[in-house]
Amino acid sequence: MSERGPSVSVSVPIAQAALLEPTMSPTAALTAMKELAYGVVRLADGGVLSVVERADLDLMCTRSVAQIGDPAAGLPPGVTLRDQTPLPVLAGDDAVTLLDLLGRSAMAAVADEDGRVLGLFDVSVFDAYLAAGGRVLDNDVLGAAGFSRDGQAIGRIRVGLACVVCARCGRINTLLPPVDVDDLGPCANTEDGGTHALILAMTGEHGG
Repeated sequence: MSERGPSVSVSVPIAQAALLEPTMSPTAALTAMKELAYGVVRLADGGVLSVVERADLDLMCTRSVAQIGDPAAGLPPGVTLRDQTPLPVLAGDDAVTLLDLLGRSAMAAVADEDGRVLGLFDVSVFDAYLAAGGRVLDNDVLGAAGFSRDGQAIGRIRVGLACVVCARCGRINTLLPPVDVDDLGPCANTEDGGTHALILAMTGEHGG
């Protein structure tokens, strides 16, 4: 444990999670998971679209969707956090708002500085840290920079980001912090000649 306190780290190695694609059917995804507890839905660029449990896929089966990435499937948002981000830094960074997007499973992906996914972080560890009165370091003090593995500031490194499927059009949106779950702003899809609010596929709700 560093002098900055505990950090975002891998709770479940990526080798212990099933790698899924958004074009899979819920049944195929369940088969791919075998006895594993979690599945990581990957994008073509290697990013994480969602982290799912078997219960999520079972629910999708009842919705009779063709693919787990379909808007009607209700794929939970996927949050990715930078590996070894000190928890005091996460607590004081805008990236902490990304955690509000997570559902009951509360598992975020962990990626290194090159974006390589290493595994999953159990967000309850962070919740317990805050509940125990853990420190919060304000980025006004630390600056807008992220942190290297030795805790030194190294330029503007993203602490986290999220991917969500719009329930209205199915467009995959990448969200950078801060995010407001009650008002996610417009969807990135403007192909219909206009704009519409981004609606979470998981709940079918949006703010604003």
